[in-house]
Amino acid sequence: MSSPVAAQALPVNAISHGWIRPVRHPDLGVEVNGQSVVRYLRFGREVRIARLELKPLVAGRWVPAVPTHPAHVTVSRLDAAGRWQVLRDVELPPDPRIGGEGLHQGMSVQQMEERLRQGLAVTHTIDLGGMTTDLLRVECDREHPVWPNHGECNGTPFNVPFGALDTLAAFGEAPPGDTPLPEYLPPLKAGTVAATAPAGMTVEAQPWLVLFRGPTFSVGFSLIRPEILHLGWDGTGSGRAGENRVYRARSAGLYTGLSGPLVRTARADFGANLWTGRVEVQGNQVRYRALTCGLGVTLDATFTVTPEGLHLALTQEAARAVPVIEAEAWRLLWNCAAAMTAAAALPTLRPGRNGEVELPMLWAGDGNGCLRCEKLGGEAWLQMESYRQQNAVAGGLVPGARPLPTHSQSVPAGTLTSEWQLSVTAFEPQGAARHAPRLPAALRQHWGSVYSCFRPELGGFSNNAVSVNCHVNQHCPMETVAFTQTPERGPDPLTLYRFTLERALLGGGGYGFWRNLYLDADPILVAGAGRCHQAEPDIAWLRRIEPGLAQAATRILDTLGPDGLVVCCDLSGNSGSYRWSSNAMDVVGFGHVDAYVNAWSYRALRNAAPLLAALGQAALAARCTAAAENLRQAYPRHLLNPATGWVAGWRSRDGQLHDAAYLWVNGVACAYGLLPAEAAAEALRRLERLRREAGAGHAHFGLPFNLRPIPPGDHMLPQLFGRFTPTFENYTDGAMAACFAMYYLRALDRYGLHEEAAAIVADLEAGYERGHFNGGVGSGVEFYRWDGVPTGYEGSFVANWVPLYAIAIHRGLFTPTDPEWWPA
Repeated sequence: MSSPVAAQALPVNAISHGWIRPVRHPDLGVEVNGQSVVRYLRFGREVRIARLELKPLVAGRWVPAVPTHPAHVTVSRLDAAGRWQVLRDVELPPDPRIGGEGLHQGMSVQQMEERLRQGLAVTHTIDLGGMTTDLLRVECDREHPVWPNHGECNGTPFNVPFGALDTLAAFGEAPPGDTPLPEYLPPLKAGTVAATAPAGMTVEAQPWLVLFRGPTFSVGFSLIRPEILHLGWDGTGSGRAGENRVYRARSAGLYTGLSGPLVRTARADFGANLWTGRVEVQGNQVRYRALTCGLGVTLDATFTVTPEGLHLALTQEAARAVPVIEAEAWRLLWNCAAAMTAAAALPTLRPGRNGEVELPMLWAGDGNGCLRCEKLGGEAWLQMESYRQQNAVAGGLVPGARPLPTHSQSVPAGTLTSEWQLSVTAFEPQGAARHAPRLPAALRQHWGSVYSCFRPELGGFSNNAVSVNCHVNQHCPMETVAFTQTPERGPDPLTLYRFTLERALLGGGGYGFWRNLYLDADPILVAGAGRCHQAEPDIAWLRRIEPGLAQAATRILDTLGPDGLVVCCDLSGNSGSYRWSSNAMDVVGFGHVDAYVNAWSYRALRNAAPLLAALGQAALAARCTAAAENLRQAYPRHLLNPATGWVAGWRSRDGQLHDAAYLWVNGVACAYGLLPAEAAAEALRRLERLRREAGAGHAHFGLPFNLRPIPPGDHMLPQLFGRFTPTFENYTDGAMAACFAMYYLRALDRYGLHEEAAAIVADLEAGYERGHFNGGVGSGVEFYRWDGVPTGYEGSFVANWVPLYAIAIHRGLFTPTDPEWWPA
């Protein structure tokens, strides 16, 4: 190569990983797991690099759109020993515009964004002085503070957006010509194919596929490449074992590989479609032999199919260590656009690449139960990942020892063997076995569906398997996890929930992070901790979360106004202000004195008091007790609408009540006892009468959020829809949904409206049995028009399964705790 370096943009193929870096929380004074982003710049050949350039972008922050704000970046190159050698350790300067200089919450979103957009014009330059390499590792582990926004998916400076390095570009000099491609290898050589089905199963052999099917488990193996092309199961009696839950689409697997071996190096990607070798089938056994992609790595994989799952024996051989970015002897790539599948597993949280999970773990589906994955022998680990753009979740079996954070992953020299078992199981409610003959199909099929929305590589319970972790939606698993049996050889459901809460309470990022905008986040997290304490007291865990728990309780107390109610100071709630909500109903203009937030704050304070008392914080506990009582007394005076007899949505700063007959708000208010008994019963009777009169008397698709159209000045949908059509019955303006039906059902039963509750329960059960509430990403089945047309965008959604708790109680499966919503 010539010198000096010509500063041309270099072609690059990049891979990003989330990374765990323990840090000390600056406010809480405890060690937490920060999440950084690592981006590998692969040049495919030796190039000379003069500099890197990094521009801010909008990634996981919107309304207003806030650019990334990188503060600390390291650039490394791999040395001969497989260790990352740091070339540059760079502190980047802050941009006051991104930090919010000149902004205030009284501005419109458009005004804020006009200022914030100026931060996108910055270019950070990192001089590399003409060094040569085929691979760079760049990590951003810290940001400068950013302006609060409603769409925040990250949060503190040590929770860096996954896309923060997406604009990273390299400039320098490359050799002439194109980057060389790896050699194409021919398909497998097929030996004997003599498949026979195990008892109770059938088998179909085609020139390209052998497919085993049974009432509990089905699996299809390619005869052309070492791939699983079909995988399904049924652990709930739903009849869904034949559904294929793995990807077969080229777009998802061109680089990352489908369900088979995968190696990604500095110079090439080798998905399962690029491996060759031999295949034979004898009876119920599929044997892939001498699999290779040309890198000196050889694999043997033997699958033995049974009616309940399969056994896998893996052997990996390498003459020398092969440095890689990713290598998995066998991965499974789940298609979340077809159906939701998630890793119900605790993360190990070891420093390094995020996504390593504890074993055994469960692949959890939305209505079909789980596929247990357990290691029977050998040194290996399971690495999982999610790909939002492809709507895919991946889990790979990796032979050998996990690399140190300072080293590259490699395929080690020598021979490694491991054995694995996949078997069908399910999460079940307490009392399921005792009530088995009369257990409603809805509970049997979907009690465990909430676990199809768990993300161990991110924040635990999330909106779905490839969506964001939401602090404001942690009420969704709250009630059911406390009444779920731990599956045999599976994770403890309560431990999964504790992981989610601990991360959030100790400063972890997630939707609803900014507590000045989402005033339901702290109350829901505190109430979740209380539910865990009710179900299974664990003082050691309470002490671990104590700094965050006390801080959250104090923040709630600090939001109380002179009338004893929680007040949002930054969102007026005035009609025409066109700001997003002070609670999870994001595009509706809740603000100032929010009835939903105050109901949850009451429950949170009732939970915080005994938790803090158990921790020896008597003074703070006493403040919570007194504040809860004051809030309870003030609630009906300020939020019960005398014109309607039910609770309004919010009282805005200008003193107006905003009331569209919100069932979901009245549900929590009445269930938690914030109205006198007769007032609560009358509110529910009036709402039920209006529900029938409005034409929403059935609940097959859930309950409407509101029974009257939201005035256009009170929400954002008219603007989002172009102001050319009414929005009622769509999305957050009166759509039917399962989301909040649980609290409404508990309120109906609590105040004696048993016939009304029974009718809703029967309709919801029918909806669950018909699959109304489960679907792939983009199916939109979390919200419905009243005629059954989906109006959402998620599909299987963490909130879709909330009513199952109330249904189980209504059907006598178990009795709630006493008190129901907080420890005694």
